[in-house]
Amino acid sequence: MSGQLALAVSAESVVPAAVWESLPPERQREVTVRLARLLARLVEAERDE
Repeated sequence: MSGQLALAVSAESVVPAAVWESLPPERQREVTVRLARLLARLVEAERDE
């Protein structure tokens, strides 16, 4: 499978793996847009509560 986003979680920080930089720019944009949409839905849901 080409290009996987991996995160290493430690007690102090979340460090993105070098895999992110290896993704093609269009894939990085796609992931960024999806994360932004998810964040927008979460914020909207919080407002509705």
